[in-house]
Amino acid sequence: MNDSPTNLSKKNSAAAAQNRQPVAAAPPSAVKAESREVMLESQTENISLPPDKLNDLFLEAELTARQKAFTELERLRIENQKLQIENQGLELQNLRLKDESGRLTELHDTRKQYVGRLFWLITAWLAVVVALVALTATLKNIFTLADSVLIAFITSTTVSVIALFVIVAKWLFPSANDDKKND
Repeated sequence: MNDSPTNLSKKNSAAAAQNRQPVAAAPPSAVKAESREVMLESQTENISLPPDKLNDLFLEAELTARQKAFTELERLRIENQKLQIENQGLELQNLRLKDESGRLTELHDTRKQYVGRLFWLITAWLAVVVALVALTATLKNIFTLADSVLIAFITSTTVSVIALFVIVAKWLFPSANDDKKND
């Protein structure tokens, strides 16, 4: 036989054609092994390594590819866990903000209710003071108050009304520092 380059390529083509014939219902592992053998046979002519060494190299390459895939899978699992933890944190923050919103809505409704009541209380209080001063000024024969009593009455009423307005104003419109102290 003549081992010329054209004869060798014809032999390789014939061998490759025999290996490419369809195999009926071969399991995937057999197909992998068969394709590995075909690759080994076709590449053994170009590489001077023994077939068992080439097989070891292919197994090592396959193992490295599996390790990379496993590493990527683990990285994705860890990233998924981080995202789940972040999602749970955001859900808790959302619940906290809803609770805070509900609490502030109730407080606002309560303040609106008491503002009207305090307005009428102060209005009635001042009406009583004005009425007593008017009675003292107009009906001196029937109703009299000493000057010191009248001055004390007007002064205490004025201080009480101003203090009540300050307390209500601070309650209705708390400053940022007051909110931080209460939390």
